[in-house]
Amino acid sequence: MRSSVRSPEEKDIPSLQLIWRTAFGDGDIAAFFSHYYEPNLCAAVYSGSVPVAAGYLLPAGRLITGQTVEPCAMIYAVATLPGYRSRGFAAAITNELLAIGREAGFTAVALCPSEDSLFGYYSSRTDLRDWFYISERKIFGAPAFRVNPALNRVEAAEYLCLRESLLTNTAHIEPDLRALNYQTLLSSEFGGGFFHIDEPGAASCAAIEIDKSGTVWIRELLSPDGYYDNAVRAVTAAFAAPEYVVRTPARIIQPGADDTENYSGVTRRFGMLSAGELPVKRTDGVSMAGFGAMSQMPWLGFAFD
Repeated sequence: MRSSVRSPEEKDIPSLQLIWRTAFGDGDIAAFFSHYYEPNLCAAVYSGSVPVAAGYLLPAGRLITGQTVEPCAMIYAVATLPGYRSRGFAAAITNELLAIGREAGFTAVALCPSEDSLFGYYSSRTDLRDWFYISERKIFGAPAFRVNPALNRVEAAEYLCLRESLLTNTAHIEPDLRALNYQTLLSSEFGGGFFHIDEPGAASCAAIEIDKSGTVWIRELLSPDGYYDNAVRAVTAAFAAPEYVVRTPARIIQPGADDTENYSGVTRRFGMLSAGELPVKRTDGVSMAGFGAMSQMPWLGFAFD
């Protein structure tokens, strides 16, 4: 039976939810379909009259570089039912979403692959080329620290202001309030959210989720140089957990003297960017294309994962 790619209809929502549930479980399905789902920003592969694969385009905010400020969208939750995999449907959906994004006026579109191997898959089949990196650090058990800066919960709008002040002169994606409010929904079940970490002379911010196992995910930690360890101390003091995962902009982070024993970390690829004909620049004016994002450490941030 021939397959086709198109935007879904209202009657197809149960089939889209089945695809989502099969790939990702029930965790975020209600939040997404109530907060973000728009049929004209969705692409589905149909086998006959039934969707068997789907993906979504989320208006995400703005891509800010040293040269430009452009509307940006994010490709999200691309998935295929098990019996229809290995047929190129993910690439077909991604290319359709890129086309939808261009037609809708999004100059830049980002994607965060769920596995590192998918960077090669998408870069060979789509025009997603430039990469975002992150440093991802795991901490096992809360270290004992002598001084803990204050950790205060903040609303999305205040977090956005803090975030932008810390990303000045860094190429990055600035989320809009809709994206931040969606992240709030995803974080709220176990007490996560957006936080301001305050100490004399510096301010940091963090987007925190806590999963069912009790692991604390710091999806985004932004801190001035020299204050990273103190920001981590504030989070570990406020949230007791067996394990913490901390994501920061891609740079080498040395473990502090107090937590060398429970430190592990890696810098890895995290996202991909398609910017069409836009001359995306690093802050030193050099095109990102062909360099990879590590060369200037552009920051995507949290990705609803």
